[in-house]
Amino acid sequence: MKITTKYILRSIVFNSFLMLFVLSSLFALFDLIAEFKNIGTHNYSFLSVLIFVALKIPIYINSTLVLAISMGVIVALGSLVDSKFTIILQSSGVTKKDLTKQVIFITFFISLILTILGELSANFSEVSSKNYKNSQLGRFISSKQVSNFWVIEGSSIYHFDKNLDGRTIQGFTKYDFDNKDLVSIHSSDKAIVDQNKLLIAPGEKLTLGQDGKFRTFEKQPSESEQINYFLDSDVI
Repeated sequence: MKITTKYILRSIVFNSFLMLFVLSSLFALFDLIAEFKNIGTHNYSFLSVLIFVALKIPIYINSTLVLAISMGVIVALGSLVDSKFTIILQSSGVTKKDLTKQVIFITFFISLILTILGELSANFSEVSSKNYKNSQLGRFISSKQVSNFWVIEGSSIYHFDKNLDGRTIQGFTKYDFDNKDLVSIHSSDKAIVDQNKLLIAPGEKLTLGQDGKFRTFEKQPSESEQINYFLDSDVI
């Protein structure tokens, strides 16, 4: 590699990573402020917020990658012009066309490597950060399959047979516990997820009586329950 190419590469890499750091820090700061409202919920502390934001760093980097490299190239070229580097190159026989080719090649090479690394790490970061936040907030997912998955929320366990469209659930069962003792079972053929509300269609409900036996109540009226975990098509 020529000395001029090394110099240009070093300048572009340094400025690109500098811009990447600045932009990613801004995204992290916004998320940090947004998460303050959840502090105090279950085990979610300020340290949990910091860990959650740290786990999302690859997502921030992947989101700002193109802009950061573009800004880094512009800043690098500006610094090269200010340092009279281009004049020295032209006086030594290097044309503007040759310089442009080197900059394009270096930019393409850096973009390709960082994009591949960013895509690989961002997927892992999204899953790990979401799972960590849910665990600290007391929201747990036993399975993330499209069908047959569970959600634990407080003293209740929700079982969903199948997600039809990210909002409509086919086959729903809710198990209510009191100090680890099962007290009621509510099953329905259909449930609708509306943001963090669960709208349950009429179904069958079994309630534990004082005699220790379950009693069956059929065709219960529709009811709306608040479920803190936000169910969406990505999770389901």
